[in-house]
Amino acid sequence: MLKKLMFLSAFLLILIVLAGCQDNQAPITGPDTDVTGDASTLLKGGHNSAAVYTLSNSAAGNEVILFTRNGQGYLSPAGSYSTGGLGTGSGLGSQGAVVLSGKFLFAVNAGSDEVSVLGIHGNHLTLTDKVSSGGTKPISLTVHRNL
Repeated sequence: MLKKLMFLSAFLLILIVLAGCQDNQAPITGPDTDVTGDASTLLKGGHNSAAVYTLSNSAAGNEVILFTRNGQGYLSPAGSYSTGGLGTGSGLGSQGAVVLSGKFLFAVNAGSDEVSVLGIHGNHLTLTDKVSSGGTKPISLTVHRNL
């Protein structure tokens, strides 16, 4: 039940943010993308150009929540994927908790002091690795090439 509530809360937050956009603004797209189709469009790096990723940050088990975005910018829930770590159960106050780099998604696990790496395969994610953050309560991360 808590998992469903967290998923719904994240979905509603995204909808509220999108509702605040002016009608004459174009949908937000990633760098070097032109989202005119469905969620099957992939960027050169391998991740989905029509996908939106966020974290549940659940203390019972952190998850990456995936939404697909259609050509008009509307979001649809498309699943959730375990990070193998724990969230804090509250907001992180950070914009860098999820980072895409090539065919990988990096996510913080603030409750278990870890960083998870998930492989991106179209509309599916696979947990590839999980490492200690080297500190306490990581709320954001940065990826630079292979570092």
